[in-house]
Amino acid sequence: MLLVLGCFAFLLMMFNDMNQVKFHLRWGKYTFMAGCFLLLIVTGLLISRHLYDEKTFHIGHLAAAVLCMINTLLLIYTLFFALPFEGTYVEQDHLKVYDQGVYALCRHPGILWFFFAYSFLAMTLSSIEIGIAAVLFSLMNLIYAYMQDRMIFPITLEGYEDYQKHVPFLIPTIASIKRSLQS
Repeated sequence: MLLVLGCFAFLLMMFNDMNQVKFHLRWGKYTFMAGCFLLLIVTGLLISRHLYDEKTFHIGHLAAAVLCMINTLLLIYTLFFALPFEGTYVEQDHLKVYDQGVYALCRHPGILWFFFAYSFLAMTLSSIEIGIAAVLFSLMNLIYAYMQDRMIFPITLEGYEDYQKHVPFLIPTIASIKRSLQS
């Protein structure tokens, strides 16, 4: 059930973007945050389900926990601090593309951080269920980003077509890493 709810969280986020370009429902602009909160609740419940499982703890678990935290912080930064929050998530006005910092690395860096955060969480807790969630939710996240990349952002972000030509979709290149580090 938690895996289904996690997938539904991504559908809420997708609806937010579709609402922005097609439906224009007043309440629709809150579905991204609702999806984020639902995914956060699902994640918390998954963690609580496996936190106290009997297992042998070793240094690999600690390393995975540290890497999980680093990727979680990168995800939070990418989604909520690297972009102007008010215009991106509340007002949702027609914005210009942002191609600095993590957004010079690739067009959807949050997918990378999300996948690694969930994967390292699964390793930290030695949980197959969270490992399945890492794959399933990352697939939903990839579908979401593809929809944004092809249908939403070219309409809502001024200069997005040029951004698509110069910045890779998901996998950073040497050139994009250099641009990211320079900005």
